[in-house]
Amino acid sequence: MIKCIRADEYKHRDVQVFAEEEAVKTYTCLLKDIEDGHLDAWKEKKAPLIAQTYYKLPEDSSVYDMIKCIRADECMAKLVGAIIIQRRHNFL
Repeated sequence: MIKCIRADEYKHRDVQVFAEEEAVKTYTCLLKDIEDGHLDAWKEKKAPLIAQTYYKLPEDSSVYDMIKCIRADECMAKLVGAIIIQRRHNFL
């Protein structure tokens, strides 16, 4: 019974890591679209104050800069999640 419960925990973590991986891909595509000139307004639009504060961005930072920070957060979450999964699988 306990193995079944723990297996469900691992499945949840696997799904979470997959979702984070997809988020990284999505943010990467979004950044490329901005770089390629498809979303010029986002390259020039000022990042919201809450993002400037949270990511410690300068006042003149753009939405583009904010998205780079969000993608970096997702990359770290994916990495940490993958490490946890690996350790748990090795523990079983």
